[in-house]
Amino acid sequence: MASSFTERTPLSAPRVSDGNSASYGQSDEYSGSSYNDISSSGGAIQHGRRRFNQLRAMTGLSRSKSASSADAGMQSDPFLAVPLADEVAGQSSSVAIFSLCTNMLGSGLFVLPWAVAHSGVGAGMAIIVLSSVVLLYTCRLIVQRMHDAGVDGAANDLSDLCRLYLGKWGQRLSNVTMIIHDLWLLAVHWILMSNFAYYAVAFAIDPKVVDVNVTESAYFNSTNCSDECRPFVTEAFVNESFEFPRVMETVWTHDKSVPAFIACLVFPLLHFRRPSFFAKFNPMIVMSVFQILIFVVVMGAALGSSSCASETLSNTGSGWHFPSVVAVMMFSLNVHRSVIPIMRNQRHPSKNLRDTNIAFAVIGLVYLLIGTTFVLSFPGASHCTQQIFLDNFKYNNYAAFNLRVMVMVQLIACFPLKAYVLRSRTMQMLFGHIYPSPLIVFIFNCVVTVFWILVAQHIRQAADVVRFTGAFTGVILMFFLPSACQLSYLKANLALSYSYLFGHVFLIFCSVVVLIGQFFVSY
Repeated sequence: MASSFTERTPLSAPRVSDGNSASYGQSDEYSGSSYNDISSSGGAIQHGRRRFNQLRAMTGLSRSKSASSADAGMQSDPFLAVPLADEVAGQSSSVAIFSLCTNMLGSGLFVLPWAVAHSGVGAGMAIIVLSSVVLLYTCRLIVQRMHDAGVDGAANDLSDLCRLYLGKWGQRLSNVTMIIHDLWLLAVHWILMSNFAYYAVAFAIDPKVVDVNVTESAYFNSTNCSDECRPFVTEAFVNESFEFPRVMETVWTHDKSVPAFIACLVFPLLHFRRPSFFAKFNPMIVMSVFQILIFVVVMGAALGSSSCASETLSNTGSGWHFPSVVAVMMFSLNVHRSVIPIMRNQRHPSKNLRDTNIAFAVIGLVYLLIGTTFVLSFPGASHCTQQIFLDNFKYNNYAAFNLRVMVMVQLIACFPLKAYVLRSRTMQMLFGHIYPSPLIVFIFNCVVTVFWILVAQHIRQAADVVRFTGAFTGVILMFFLPSACQLSYLKANLALSYSYLFGHVFLIFCSVVVLIGQFFVSY
């Protein structure tokens, strides 16, 4: 029995011997030896393989039928950044990497600077790097087990993989958790769209543009790291000497009418039966990231290192803040739920692990750059940073206004596709069909739209939603389920060691600690 994972290579994919499905072992790159070599390696492993085949047959999964693929295209199209030109030939590594990156870039970018500022830049940088490495490892577990299950076979998404290795309870748990994650992810999008729309109208009413060459105080709503934060009153802009016209005070309010106005734009787009049109807007996510990068780098270069930078580097916050950075990274890098739909069309499956490594390395650098550059150039005390980093800039900053408008348009364009994934997964789990009837879909869209409006009206704190959602869903989707599938596979093949079991139990325990830590984060 092997003593560590690095010394042991997973066995070749198990083969179902019921006569109805073909062999799932496709490549030796993951196994290190061929099926014939393993067949002659000993009776113990053969017994474990036969037991695993029996468990697999009991799950009801086969090459011709999958629990979540009753409707073609449900799981593949929404996650691919570039439409698949030839399904037979498969996609290239560049498309796979690009698709993984677009699925890891999103609303977490807007709240990560807040988490880093409250944790301290030094600690924040270390946590970003460590979180990226750990989450990459758990994602690699899914990619490895996906290959053993058959890249184009039984496992079409994470829920199918969990059913294969854990049974129906694993499939139900993964489906429910993915629905919760997608529901709150779109709630964060709604908060951001409401925020950007509110300040865009404020700029349109009173466009006193701030020149790019003026002092720090023209950019930020806090100017001295030793002073108390200046109040940032969103409804009246008191610190900006600006007031809405009387009619706008009741018509355009941040916590009432703006979220409902967003519904007028988005709700009609939620009823499309197929997402093929909106899938074309996936590359816009990368455009948003480039715009944010340019904005942060240019502003940071214009302001230089803040006089508060030394304090920010050593700052540990006013409370227990490092769990917030971990939770934001768990929310942002949660590609575990979509890695199988992306990778199962890969032209060269043996490169899946390499492509996953590249995608996580690129995204880790992006989050590291945005999270630290803004904080180091912020002229106020670290505890003065707002949860959405654009709120730190005055509403009439021309560059911030442009970024708000462009990102808001891109969020609205990509929102229907993400809502389609949520709707399809929910309908599939409840009714066994992704589009049971127009009436049911309409009622579902009404319910979730009201939910998103209420969240944007009454919670409004994007970072709080991000960190609690990331911590809760991350424990299940990014730690428990990948580890459980891996341990189940090794146990069935009689290759599980106590040290390996303890290591994964420790990872799950750490993720639970991060979740509990969210209740102790103060700011």
